Amino acid sequence: MRLPVPALTKLILFLSLTAMLIGVAILFFPFGKNLMGDGSNSSAITTAIALIVGTIGLVLATYMQSAEYQRETELVDDIQSIRIILEIMISRTAALSVSQPASPAAFDYQLEKEALFKALTGPAGRLLVIQKAIKTADANLAQKDEKWRTFYLSVSEIMNNSDLRYCAGGAVSLLRFVEELDSETIRKLTSRTVSTQSVDELSQATELDILVKAGISTYGAQEEEQRSLTDTEADELERVYLALNAHEDIKDNPGLKREIHESYLAARKGQIPAYRLLVALLQKVTGDGQQ
Repeated sequence: MRLPVPALTKLILFLSLTAMLIGVAILFFPFGKNLMGDGSNSSAITTAIALIVGTIGLVLATYMQSAEYQRETELVDDIQSIRIILEIMISRTAALSVSQPASPAAFDYQLEKEALFKALTGPAGRLLVIQKAIKTADANLAQKDEKWRTFYLSVSEIMNNSDLRYCAGGAVSLLRFVEELDSETIRKLTSRTVSTQSVDELSQATELDILVKAGISTYGAQEEEQRSLTDTEADELERVYLALNAHEDIKDNPGLKREIHESYLAARKGQIPAYRLLVALLQKVTGDGQQ
């Protein structure tokens, strides 16, 4: 198992100090005089330890110049950037909720949104999506709920709003996903994130994501874009609409509730994509309809 860089650095420091102390002890303490050739013994021991230190230092230097280390460093930087952006958004929301400024511009978060989008479409975003696929696949096998299924829903809540007050829930949810990524998880997923294997894993992530699949099937369909709802579909639409508005992740989010209401009105007029989107959204937030 590969030692992390801090452990290797501490090992080099420990061996260097050990070599110095052994040399000093042999030369100046009484027991050193009882050794044959005490000076040469001291030199031989310190030289041997110095060779070990030099070898470890060479390994460390080689690793720090390797592509794997550079990729891992880039991933960590991007993940930390995502975390800081989300914390800034959440803290701004908290501050604005107290001060209640009159200017609508105070609630704008376009800069944070752009920075977050850039980070999420880079290596760190791929790592998060692969982690989502792993968690979702495990949950499907165990037939249990998994909050990682709502990853894209949290991202959408941030990207679809222009008022900072209405995206705080999504920011908090996304921050919790990022907080789950410990150092060991990042190490394990680094090579998978930047290798050709990630292409297959991202495809698997799409297959496991209900919201993405619903969007593809809804907006990719060329037939039945608009027609009258059947009685069964009309009843289902009412049930879905009421359930969405009562859901704890939605009822306190005015922006998302407004989008749901607009989709509901469109579905009542016979726009089938809007109907399918509402059904898929309910499946997403409740965990129903899992593979």
